[in-house]
Amino acid sequence: MKTVIKWTFKILAGLFAVVFLCVLTYYSYYKWRQTRTYEEKITVTAYYMKYACGDCSVDMKVQAVDNPKYNFIIGQDIFPTPKTKTFEELCDFIGSIGYESSTGPDYIEESFTLIGRLHKHSHGLPIFECSEAPFFTVDKIKYGTNGKWKDF
Repeated sequence: MKTVIKWTFKILAGLFAVVFLCVLTYYSYYKWRQTRTYEEKITVTAYYMKYACGDCSVDMKVQAVDNPKYNFIIGQDIFPTPKTKTFEELCDFIGSIGYESSTGPDYIEESFTLIGRLHKHSHGLPIFECSEAPFFTVDKIKYGTNGKWKDF
């Protein structure tokens, strides 16, 4: 009887170790993958999409890019993330402008201009996240053509 318990314990401990290592490997790969960015800073003109998902969704649809190498993101969504400030500050900035202007005519006409770096991979898993858009690390952002640049 003791032998059966010992073998059962060894098998369960081995399975736990294998599962733990698999989860750790996947998590490490996922985090590494999220840090991969293109080298060039680009300027993107994009519209705030106001998707109803989660507490804060800042997805934007790209309208124009200053570098032809990145034309593949025109018409696609990006997920802006701040470089130095918190995500909540960026969310409040974008959300408040989007909310204030959603009832006015400038919501359709005005867009955001962002300067930063595009990530090479999407940020979400379709099972757990609302968006699969790639991150766009924001250095600066402004709203409209006459807006002031704000560092993020």
